[in-house]
Amino acid sequence: MSAATGLDLAQQTEDYLKTAPNPEAMEEKTEILREGLVGLGARSLLALNVPPPWSATQGGKLDYFRFLERLARYSGTLNFTQTQHQSAVSFIANGDNEKLKSHYIPKMRSGEVLIGVSYAHLRREKPTLEATKVPGGYLFSGYLPWITGWSLFQQVVVAARLEDDSIIFALMPFVSSAQGELRFSAPMSLAAMSSTNTVSAECDRYFIPDETVVSLQSKDWMKEKDRQNVLNATFSMLGLARSGLDIVEKASKTQAAIAPQFLVLSEQLEHLRAKIYTEKEEQRLSLEQQLQLRAQAIALTHQCSLATIIVSRGSANQKHHPAQRIYREALVLSVMGHTNKVMEATLEQVVNQGNI
Repeated sequence: MSAATGLDLAQQTEDYLKTAPNPEAMEEKTEILREGLVGLGARSLLALNVPPPWSATQGGKLDYFRFLERLARYSGTLNFTQTQHQSAVSFIANGDNEKLKSHYIPKMRSGEVLIGVSYAHLRREKPTLEATKVPGGYLFSGYLPWITGWSLFQQVVVAARLEDDSIIFALMPFVSSAQGELRFSAPMSLAAMSSTNTVSAECDRYFIPDETVVSLQSKDWMKEKDRQNVLNATFSMLGLARSGLDIVEKASKTQAAIAPQFLVLSEQLEHLRAKIYTEKEEQRLSLEQQLQLRAQAIALTHQCSLATIIVSRGSANQKHHPAQRIYREALVLSVMGHTNKVMEATLEQVVNQGNI
């Protein structure tokens, strides 16, 4: 089968979203969210962010970001959850374990196997999960504070610090062990995206064999990754912001006074979108300038979600109203891949309300 082009990917995505599960139901019910993931897998849309020869598309490097934007415009929850899986595929595809690549990537592309990730804890000053080399593998001990996808994903790519402060990525089963060396909490009670079944985990000298090690990375891997990926989360925010403006636009058809405000927000969003895509293509901006764009995307997403609430009036307080779902999803996407630098830039944007 020949690889799909970027145009094919866009059409496949649009065709799927015409029949995808209800976005409000996916945000609340795990079984409906699972249906959404299965639908993406049936169209081979779950391994897009991988290099040749594992990629099923021949599009440009921006096609995956356009996919994220389209998906978030429909459902921030489906977007967020599949991003966990896409990240796991990327880790494996860019890793050192060829057997894992050949065994898992085809199954992950189709959704036959779904895998999550847990590595955000690497940003913490003190390691929460450590690994020690032993004959045949590694012993993992510590705490994983945040893992998305209990009962959705079968396994998780986890990260831990080794004794020399370097990082190990390895596959871990997403089920508690019989002997208790690996224990998962009950799903957390979250204000948004409760269907994603986010849990924590405790490891007590849990053994992971060499065969399931994905890769070994330098101690500064997380810092470098955060510098490289400042703008990656903005594409999902662009899509969710547009989703909110879709509701505002619909309201403006029957209330003419809303139309000027819709046009202002829409123009701001298109202007910001153009700057973000241009930077991803040309890569000319400094880190500080990229952080400003990230902060502007967060602030504008919340402006659009608030506008959605306002035009929906009291109905927006209903839990299953689209405006309420978008408002909650904006909370999650605005702190996805969060760093201190992103936080500082965002707070400055919020306080100063700079021009976008």
